[in-house]
Formats: sequence, structure tokens, C-alpha cells
Amino acid sequence: MRICVCARHTHTCTCARAPRKCLLQVGHESGESPRQPPLHPDVFEAHLASKHFTSDKADRPLVSWLYRITVSSVLGGSQILRYGLSRWGPHEFVTLGSVLPLCTQLQQLRLSNNAGGDTMVQVLLAAAREHGALQSLSELDIHNNGVTDDGIAALSAALSDPQVMPQLTQLGSVGNKASEASLDALDDVCARRMVLLDRWRPII
Repeated sequence: MRICVCARHTHTCTCARAPRKCLLQVGHESGESPRQPPLHPDVFEAHLASKHFTSDKADRPLVSWLYRITVSSVLGGSQILRYGLSRWGPHEFVTLGSVLPLCTQLQQLRLSNNAGGDTMVQVLLAAAREHGALQSLSELDIHNNGVTDDGIAALSAALSDPQVMPQLTQLGSVGNKASEASLDALDDVCARRMVLLDRWRPII
């Protein structure tokens, strides 16, 4: 099994670009592993410390360098990332959050039908407020992620600042665990920013 770092395939690699993009091969006892978020280059480099290389001095720095430039190039040029139905929980979203600052041209982020909960919202907001990420984002889909009133309230407070996701025009939040009152408050914030809040059906 190959782990691919291209924007479309971060799980078992079947893409045409596999010979150039797949930098790490791993086994999985059950045959097929869930799709995983891309690792930050610093985290990947730390993982390499536990791997055996034929030539430690030559191979380890080369693999680390190749991964860093590939991830930076692929994520930096990606306008759409689709991670719906990836079976992700809070841990995977923390991993994703670490690479969001690399996604400088990202316009659409689809995260529906996972189990990120309020942690997912916190990760997105931390990336936006603390690291200046998601500056080009126009569409965010977080429906069916188990987000509660706390997560929606945090999102409402953050979006009250026009510098957070300044290009946002559409937000999907269908099927979460928030109350109508929380969604009404978020709707008010979105209306002031001319952001369409889709709370009834997922973004297509």
C-alpha cells in the first residue's frame, strides 16, 4: 500500500501521478485503511527518525526534502479539498489543521459526514486566527459532523471578525447537533457578512 500526498489522494494511492507523488509505503493488516489527512512536513520528518534507511546520511534528508517540497507545492496550489466521508474524528482534524496554513489558494473545503465535532471547528478557527489560514476560502462545508451549540457559538464569534475567512460566501452546517437558537445566531452573523448559511441541505 502506498500513502500518496497529492491533494486528491491521501489514502491508498491509485492516481496517475503515483510514481512521482508516493513517498512512503506502509502495510495495513486489514488490507484497506481509512483515508488519512496529509502530515505537516515537520511531523513527517520526525516520523522518519524511526525508519531504517540504507544510507542514513543520504536517504533520510532526501526523503524529507522531497516530501516537504511536494506537500508545499500540492497543497499550496490546491483550490478545492474534499475530505467528506473520510471517517475522521478529532485527531485527524488536528492533523489537517497543521497543514491548512500551507493551503494559500484554497477556495473550497468539504469536510462533511465525519465525526470532527467541536474540535473540528476549533481547529479551523485556530488555523484562521492564529496562523492566517483560509484567507481565500469561499465555501466551507461542515455538515453532519456532530458540532454542538458550543462549536456553533465559537464559529459565530469568530465570523463576527471580518478578518477571519474574509472571502467566505457560503457555509454548510446541516445535520449537526446544534440547536435552532444557535443556528439562528450564526445565521445573523452570516447575514451581516453576506454569507449564505445552508442549514437545511448540504452544499453540492
